[in-house]
Amino acid sequence: MALSFYAVCPFGLEELLSGEIERAGGERTRAGKGGVSFQGTAVTAMSVCLWSRLASRVLMKLAESSYWDTRDIYDFAARTPWEKWFGPDLTIKVSATGQRCPLESIDFAVLRIKDGICDRFRDLAGRRPDVERYNPDVRIAAFLTYDTCTFYLDLAGEALFKRGWRLTHGEAPLKENLAAGLLMLSGWTPSKPLIDPFCGSGTIDIEAAQIAANMAPGLNRRFAFEKLQGFDPDLWEDLKEDARAAVNRHAKVRIAGSDISSLVVEKRRKTPAAPVSAPCSTTAV
Repeated sequence: MALSFYAVCPFGLEELLSGEIERAGGERTRAGKGGVSFQGTAVTAMSVCLWSRLASRVLMKLAESSYWDTRDIYDFAARTPWEKWFGPDLTIKVSATGQRCPLESIDFAVLRIKDGICDRFRDLAGRRPDVERYNPDVRIAAFLTYDTCTFYLDLAGEALFKRGWRLTHGEAPLKENLAAGLLMLSGWTPSKPLIDPFCGSGTIDIEAAQIAANMAPGLNRRFAFEKLQGFDPDLWEDLKEDARAAVNRHAKVRIAGSDISSLVVEKRRKTPAAPVSAPCSTTAV
C-alpha cells in the first residue's frame, strides 16, 4: 500500500532532494518550496531517513479534512485513528504551521488537536498519552490552509541533519544537510581534492568524507519511527546491515581544512575521525 510523505529541506535543495528520494525508491516525487512530496512504502520512508543527506525531516501524511473553526479541528483529531501508529504509553508533542490560515491563534488549534488525540485514547484505552515538550516519543505536525487541516507523523524525531557524530558546536555551526547541499551544488566529487580554508568545526569536511566513504548519514543515530507501530524492526535492521556493508573505509580522498580560530579547530580534532583511510588534516592559521 502506497503511503504519502513530505520531506523538508533547506530552500534551494529541493531538486537534489527529489533525486535522493527517487534513488531510495520514492515515487511521484514533486519538489515544492522547501520540500518534496512523494509516495512509497514504510521501507521507502526508512530508506530516505537513513540515506538522505539533504532532508531535514520526513513527515508521513495520516489524514486530511476540511474545517471551519477549531471545533472542527478537534473533531478531526478525535476521529483520526492514532492508535494505528502509537499507544497511550508514548509521549507526544503537537506542532502546527499555517498558510493563509484564518484562525486567530494557531497555538489554540494545537491545544485542540492535543485534546482530541488525548480524548480519543481516554475513550479507547482509559488513559491519555503524556505531553512532552523537549524529547517526545511521537511528534505530530499539523498543516493548516485556508480551509484544510492535514496531520503528519514526524518519522525522524531529532532533525535529520543531526547525524549522531557531533560532540560540540562552534559558533554559528553549519547544519550538516546544508553542508552536503553545498558540496553537491559545487560539483565536488571524491576524485577531487577538497580544501576548506574556513572550516570551523569541520562540517563540510566531515560530510565530504562520509560521501567519499558512501556512509549513510543516518547510520549512527536513532529515529522516531522505531517506536511506531507499522514499521518492521527486522526490515529496518536489514536496511542498516546493507548500509554498513556499503561503507568503503578505504576510499581515497584528499581533504584539508583550516581556520583562524584555534578553539574551533580543537573542537574539530575531538570529533570522531572521518571514516576513510585517506589524508585528512585540520589546522589553525
